[in-house]
Amino acid sequence: MNKSGFSLLEILIAMLILGLSLGFVAGKAAGDREKLETAIEDISRAVKFCKSEAIIRNKVVRLKLNLSGDVIEYTVEASDHANLLLPEYVDLDRLDKKEKEAYESKKSNTEKGFIPVEEFQDQVRELNPDIQLSGVATSLSKDLVVEGEASIYFYPTGHQDEALIVLASFEEIVTLQVEAFRDRIYEDYYTIGEILPEQYDNTIYEKTKEIYENWNKERD
Repeated sequence: MNKSGFSLLEILIAMLILGLSLGFVAGKAAGDREKLETAIEDISRAVKFCKSEAIIRNKVVRLKLNLSGDVIEYTVEASDHANLLLPEYVDLDRLDKKEKEAYESKKSNTEKGFIPVEEFQDQVRELNPDIQLSGVATSLSKDLVVEGEASIYFYPTGHQDEALIVLASFEEIVTLQVEAFRDRIYEDYYTIGEILPEQYDNTIYEKTKEIYENWNKERD
């Protein structure tokens, strides 16, 4: 007659496998949080640098973020003269072809008015490739930018555009909120929860959009 059950050796092997699996998951989560916190520090440092540079130079300074590509890039740029006029927000869907061309021309001229500051002259700064910049919104642009480029402007008066910056790892989303007249940057964390890898991009986009809409309501 066969006896059912597990031997002591089989139990120890199962416990070892379980321990290794849990250790791998915990290590990955800790690694993702560390990468996310490094990205937060990098962006926060750039924001504070922009603010001080605008005051020191007595010119408009901007933090320019590139949301496209495999690696998120950012630069700090200063206007080449003190009286630079930034383009006002325009709903492009309401413009005809001629108006759009005029707007794009004005925007192009504004772009030419910015040059990288010395500390950012030699190389473009990059975030860890495992961290996603899922959205940027400002009081100037009004819309949520999820691809292409976004800029946050800082002024010689010591204030800056209100801004929402959304970063994401596979485990978490964090928002950085920049207020117009305060030096502090506010951080909020959101757990993504268990999702399949193929659901990641859509989940991040929907959550980012929800965060942006709530941020917009709070500002009204």
